[in-house]
Amino acid sequence: MRLLTPRSPEDRRAKIAGGVPAVTPQGGHTLGTLFGHLATRFAPSAENIAIEALGFILNRSPAARRAFTSIASAAGLPLPPDLVFATQAVAEDVSRPDIEGYASDLTRRVVCECKFWAGLTINQPLTYVARLPAAEFGTLLFIVPAARLTSLWSELGKRLTAGGYTLNQRQVVQQEIWGAALGTGHSFVWPVGDLSSLPSRSR
Repeated sequence: MRLLTPRSPEDRRAKIAGGVPAVTPQGGHTLGTLFGHLATRFAPSAENIAIEALGFILNRSPAARRAFTSIASAAGLPLPPDLVFATQAVAEDVSRPDIEGYASDLTRRVVCECKFWAGLTINQPLTYVARLPAAEFGTLLFIVPAARLTSLWSELGKRLTAGGYTLNQRQVVQQEIWGAALGTGHSFVWPVGDLSSLPSRSR
């Protein structure tokens, strides 16, 4: 059996220490986090691991639910404080958003997609917006890395407009959160995060 030897001294030290160096989008190496290490070693999609981890936390932590609901309400539309969450829920439209938040009457109030480095699918975002209730406030939420903030906002805005939705002027709620009114009674919210330690192949 032939053993593959890490190419650089840093990689060799990481291998000896029990880690596998992660490759950043810029081509550099970082040891990253324990979660990132395990996700890339034992799952075909680290993005799916991140989604399931977030869903697990949201359904077990009132503080996490409050924080998530606060972000989803950042564009100015109030959302129920008692949302419950489901991950990758498939419905009649056969799309599968990463996370959905439901009110106590089980109406969808939040449709969330974690869009790290994968491209948009044919269902994004129009099928997702169509899942939001017509008679209640609702939020379409995309979680993206800072490096894709401008380009993805532009592309999703074009798709929403082409689909007949009115997307109002963007509000910079704070540096990490953009938002805009979407049609009547809905909002489009765009929190960003630093994902530089995740390997690009997993996003």
